[in-house]
Amino acid sequence: HIYEGKSTKGKDMPTIRSIIKSSMRRINAIQANEEPTAADVDVALEALNAMIDSMSTNILNIHTITPHRFLLVPSQQTYKIGPALDSSGAATGADWVTDRPMRIESAILMVYPAVSGNTISQTSSTLFYRLKQDTYRDFADLTMRGIESTWPTEIYDDGAFPCRNLSFWPVPQTQQAVELWLWDPLLDYSSLDTELNLPTGYERFIVLKLALELAPEFGKGVTKTLIDQYTEAMNSVQNLNQQVTKANLSNAAKVLGGRPDSWMSSPEAPYTSPKQF
Repeated sequence: HIYEGKSTKGKDMPTIRSIIKSSMRRINAIQANEEPTAADVDVALEALNAMIDSMSTNILNIHTITPHRFLLVPSQQTYKIGPALDSSGAATGADWVTDRPMRIESAILMVYPAVSGNTISQTSSTLFYRLKQDTYRDFADLTMRGIESTWPTEIYDDGAFPCRNLSFWPVPQTQQAVELWLWDPLLDYSSLDTELNLPTGYERFIVLKLALELAPEFGKGVTKTLIDQYTEAMNSVQNLNQQVTKANLSNAAKVLGGRPDSWMSSPEAPYTSPKQF
């Protein structure tokens, strides 16, 4: 869910500017009524975005696994998924434009989907089938890599950057759809007046984590109290996110009956066990 404007309690959502000022106050880089210099704000914003980029590599910092649906083109085996432009502004040639996912948690083939323009939806006849996610060795060992069939049973993600290349096997002969449950990265921020649109608990977690990041930048020491507060805030967020992941895994197991390759007519997709992270 995206949180915008005011929360359900009527509290204004924090801006990136207020996050930075709060973090700097925690390490006494500024006083309560003091405004940071523009140069200091630039340093803090750069540190914040680098920190958020790093946070995205730990699934326990991710509050939701997001389903995305895409069409498969008959006789096309490989698709690029990622941003339309790379960091230099050059076109990537992405087939499926989105933020480059950190990982594909689950890939579900949608057989007999309803397609209207760019909208892919399910009907009472739509079947959902979990695709086997190949390792590079699995895909390399395929002796008839380009063989075609009515629909694929396996998918290989090469992990390329800035776009991942997803290859389906066998190559589908008919138009089907795929539902990818993506571990999306946390978004970075370019404007100081942008609101922090993350769920409850993240504000304190990010303020305290940024304070720890900024302390050496500003030549400040770190107190045990600050470390303890950060640890508590981090654990609160990560414990909640872990429970959400486990709950969805449990629901998926009920749908699939414990089998990773079962047919199903439910939109719930399986999650990878958090024990594997």
